[in-house]
Amino acid sequence: MKDLLAPIESLAGGHKIAVTADDFAAHSLELVSQFSGADFIAGLDVSEAFTLIGQIDSHISSLMALRARAVVVAVGDKPERARTLSRGTDVALEDVRSSELGAYLRISPLAARNMAEVCRDLVRWLPTTIRHLEVGNIDYGKARIVAEGAHQLYTNLCLIEEDALELDDPKVFEYMERFEQIVCMLIYRRTNSEVRVAVRRAIAQLTPLAEETRHEVGKRERGVEFVDHGDGMTLMQALMTNLDAAKVKNVLEFCAKNDESLTGTHINRMSDALVGIVLGESEITAERRHSAAQVNVVVSLETLLGLSDAPADVIGADFALTANQVRELAGNSHLRRMVVDPSTGALLELGRRSYEPSRQMKDFVKLRDRKCRAPGCVRNAMRCDVDHIQAWDDGGETNVNNLASLCRRHHVLKTIGTWQYELKPNGDTVWTLPDGQVITDYANGWSPEPFADHTVDLSADLEPCPF
Repeated sequence: MKDLLAPIESLAGGHKIAVTADDFAAHSLELVSQFSGADFIAGLDVSEAFTLIGQIDSHISSLMALRARAVVVAVGDKPERARTLSRGTDVALEDVRSSELGAYLRISPLAARNMAEVCRDLVRWLPTTIRHLEVGNIDYGKARIVAEGAHQLYTNLCLIEEDALELDDPKVFEYMERFEQIVCMLIYRRTNSEVRVAVRRAIAQLTPLAEETRHEVGKRERGVEFVDHGDGMTLMQALMTNLDAAKVKNVLEFCAKNDESLTGTHINRMSDALVGIVLGESEITAERRHSAAQVNVVVSLETLLGLSDAPADVIGADFALTANQVRELAGNSHLRRMVVDPSTGALLELGRRSYEPSRQMKDFVKLRDRKCRAPGCVRNAMRCDVDHIQAWDDGGETNVNNLASLCRRHHVLKTIGTWQYELKPNGDTVWTLPDGQVITDYANGWSPEPFADHTVDLSADLEPCPF
């Protein structure tokens, strides 16, 4: 399908605007009016509609990159310290400029300050990320996640350095380059939640000491609060470590699913399960609850032996454990460490001796996949079905190379023949949708250090997405 939006390239692509602002506004209005008619949209077939959606999103991304650069010009490339007004009151100049931006865009001063900070970080520290945004490879949401991660990385560097680091300190740029090399291999291949996990993992890998320090400080704030919610209900809020929260969630979800005395929706049953456990009235034995609390952690052998500081991934969670944290927790009975070794896959081969995968095989497949392998789906693999990619009835074998994690929705779509997919040797799944579109879901857990062998040439030109 022809790129219907090609004329806008001369306005949105690249770093500089070759036309006046008035010309740009007039062209944008003409473009919208040209393609906004219902007759034009109604005349598209399904494939053309998907292609147009991709083109529109790509150009929106280009415009957002252009806006980011314009915001930096409007508010300045770095926050300025302060100025003293005639009455002796100190007012941060940054707040004044952000307020002007907020007034112009009809957004709150806080939202304007956040926008300015994200745009500054993109333009100052993340040349490859903003270039991906300019050519339409990623949307602004992903770019913002990376920029917020970069700011957290800067905060971590300031925490572990004896002397305060300026925003343009060479050491900061050195870390930001390494940070981009890690995350830019993933940002245009993942959902927002997956990008967020990758960013947090990269921060833990680059500044583990700061992450551990912040965690120790955060633990001092742990506690439980009870807030009147009205209608005879109370809201209980508990602040705890990520790891403890993962264990509690696992137990409550297990009880909600397996305690037949509980009624209502799943979250209703989770609430009742919590009350039952605290009051000693749960029908699920302590032994079963202890088993359900298990958290699955994927860690490299080198990290366990102290030969690497690569962080460990917690399956089904959006946080990572630093190398020191996972070593300290090595004897925790609630942690199941999956020590990744190239020989592990061969141990689980069953061929066609059995249709039903063994428990060990199911665990391996789910821990390998980490999520539903359908494109765009982020459901935790531990709550997914294990699917025979080539159906058993069609000669498919029961081994890890013919098994993948699918949520119930996508399992049904595949089983009834609406969606089809294959598993590539590198772990990618390639899906064919009903209209013939082919979409790849990239491997997300086939290596304990998925970023270790990848670098990005920050000076290279990037190819735009194929819309």
